[in-house]
Amino acid sequence: MRGRAALRIPPGSNLTGVAGRRGGEAGHRTGGFGVAAAAGGAACTVNVDNKQGHLAVAQNNYHLNALASDSRNFSKVDALLCLQRIAKSTTRYDLLVLDPPPRFSQKSAWAFEAERDYGRLLAECIPACARGGKALILAGLNALTVDNEKFAAFVGEAEQRSGAVIRVLEQVGAGNDYPHCPHRPTARFALLEVDHNGPEA
Repeated sequence: MRGRAALRIPPGSNLTGVAGRRGGEAGHRTGGFGVAAAAGGAACTVNVDNKQGHLAVAQNNYHLNALASDSRNFSKVDALLCLQRIAKSTTRYDLLVLDPPPRFSQKSAWAFEAERDYGRLLAECIPACARGGKALILAGLNALTVDNEKFAAFVGEAEQRSGAVIRVLEQVGAGNDYPHCPHRPTARFALLEVDHNGPEA
């Protein structure tokens, strides 16, 4: 989901368990996860990216999949700034998709390096997660040197920073259409369950 080509989600490829829930995707590029969530019956989806070209591709992918959308589904803003704004608002999401590039700094509050800062960025997602239930984060990581042990350390760092309990439900690698290259970051994803500590804010 890193290219900018049109994306058609085949029937039966919907994200499961999203019907009636609120979903947000940060660093979305083609909006593929948002498309899958919307096709799965999500009550709303919000796709965040700081590049208008990526948003245009995402809008086209919603159209190609016959999914209703309007300007509220697409937000041209830095994902980190967006997460910080959500934390100060009353908006919360049942499912968040975090899929940042290996590094970014332009228009961001700090320079992000996946192999160093992923735990900190993951912690920024926690305040946006719904309380009163167990919200889910689909966490994507693109880094050359991060193994399972290091990823677990990132999750632990996010727990420490946020005060929430984060459980790793499942980890998966890239699909067959994304072959491994030893000189480029390999996509990996983990489904995380977020359980807030303390009373609801």
